[in-house]
Amino acid sequence: MIEELQDQAVTPEAQRTNLIDTELDEAEIEAVAADRLDLIRAVIDDLGDWDTPFYRQAAQAGAIQESRPDGGETKAFHLSHAMTPTPRNDSHERFLETPRRRVIRVGQQILWDVVDDKKNYFWASMSECSFLMARKEGRVAAVHIGYGQAGDLRVAADYMREAGFDLRNAVAIINARPPLSQPDSNQASRAMRHAGPETYEALGLKRENVHTYDYTYAGQDGEGVGRGLVQLIATPDNVFLYAFDTHQEDGGQVRKGPYYNDTVIRLA
Repeated sequence: MIEELQDQAVTPEAQRTNLIDTELDEAEIEAVAADRLDLIRAVIDDLGDWDTPFYRQAAQAGAIQESRPDGGETKAFHLSHAMTPTPRNDSHERFLETPRRRVIRVGQQILWDVVDDKKNYFWASMSECSFLMARKEGRVAAVHIGYGQAGDLRVAADYMREAGFDLRNAVAIINARPPLSQPDSNQASRAMRHAGPETYEALGLKRENVHTYDYTYAGQDGEGVGRGLVQLIATPDNVFLYAFDTHQEDGGQVRKGPYYNDTVIRLA
């Protein structure tokens, strides 16, 4: 794909119809759900974290650009200790934009409220967190809640309701068990602060729209293995969910082995 981008001139036509949009157009119409996930995941993985050769070539070819929330069409907020969300219209948050799409990495404790004038793709990676997405006419909101804490969930849900989002058709992906590593709390406290499926139902979500995953971590002497870390890619029509295992390498957790538990959640 990089070679094709190198030959793509930065012209108005290249900006209107570019390789990334074309690749994702083709992926979206793939009849087999598993193949659709593979194709979309390949493009998102190629884009990486704004520092891959593919992304640099795409930017040079005019196929994609880096943008930041403006407080209007694209809003970003930070959640902290169950307080009112804080706007983040600054250099801390950014997203990728093509002529026909946005690709937004939803970081932990960040809530996005975005105009739905393009195809919005949300990407998140979670081990002990939760993800909530809701839509209304012309806009979509998505939030990544650290440790799946009930207080921050309620703040995010309050924001969505006040902004006119209907949580009855919202979708949530949550860790099935209280987090293992939440700092400064014992197991009982973690369980009390963890929002389970019943909490989401109390906020108005339908039980069938609350999806769970099960992550575990075992570590000893600086070495650790994580099992069931989850990534998701939310598109206008589906949420693609998949898991993988990790191991400790160079001070961080890196993927070990293949993806598994591929799941396609059809959006209403």
